[in-house]
Amino acid sequence: MTNCVVTGIHIYPVKSCKGISVDGATISRTGLLHDRFWMIIDEKDKFVTIREQPKLALVNVEIVLNSETSEKDHLKLSAPGMEHTVELPLQPEPEVYATPEIKTAVFKDTVFVHVASKEASQWVSDYLGVPVRVVVKSRVVRAVTEFMPPKEEFEYEPETAFADEYPINMVSEESLEDLNTRLEVPVQIRNFRPNIVIRGCASYEEDSWKRITIGEKEFFVVCPVARCQMPNTDFDKGERTSLQPLKTLMKYRRVFEKKPYHACFSVSLAPVKLGGEIRVGDVVKVLETK
Repeated sequence: MTNCVVTGIHIYPVKSCKGISVDGATISRTGLLHDRFWMIIDEKDKFVTIREQPKLALVNVEIVLNSETSEKDHLKLSAPGMEHTVELPLQPEPEVYATPEIKTAVFKDTVFVHVASKEASQWVSDYLGVPVRVVVKSRVVRAVTEFMPPKEEFEYEPETAFADEYPINMVSEESLEDLNTRLEVPVQIRNFRPNIVIRGCASYEEDSWKRITIGEKEFFVVCPVARCQMPNTDFDKGERTSLQPLKTLMKYRRVFEKKPYHACFSVSLAPVKLGGEIRVGDVVKVLETK
């Protein structure tokens, strides 16, 4: 069977803001540690993404670790036109979870959240020019069940934080290269905001996989990722002015029979066990195909 290698690992701590490329990532209960653990909601408690606010694509997120100082580990947000940065504790303070829960939703899933920081909320509001709040997931489980293998296959209850549907998203460089042969203006891998990028397989071969290992970690390949308008964003300008690449994907990538009216690109993963780490350079081995 195909052997591939991991060429990139990316986490997106604040949903719809810039991602961070890392050499390795820990497998947590909600996916890769710190991935999409914070989110932005509006005055009506509706989640806000690049789809509504393309400028979020320009918000830079940095993880600052202070193991050698007394300062707490934190996220630091910066953005064009903002004079100051703002910080969020990487581990939310206990008093955050003591505040009233807010009921919101990520598409069809109900999610309970807490305001993570009034200061960060004001900062993002000033940047976007509309009132919003930065929230963190509550301790209420957001279970992942649709199209998943039987729960007996897992050693924990699979869940996710603020990812659209599943804990982890993976794509191959070969699939992107094939897509770009069909486009007048090529797109980058960041347009699809994957967690794991691999190389060494045929284009779209990942669609056919059912169970894989990445390094020492085992994953189920749950299903193809149905795509919305987000990949059409110009991530350099924080604008959406094109119908591509989604228009092209709709012509040849309606490949998931359970979502026949959606174009698919990349696949969703669910780890079999918690803990451990994946790293750039890890070999991907296909254990079972569909």
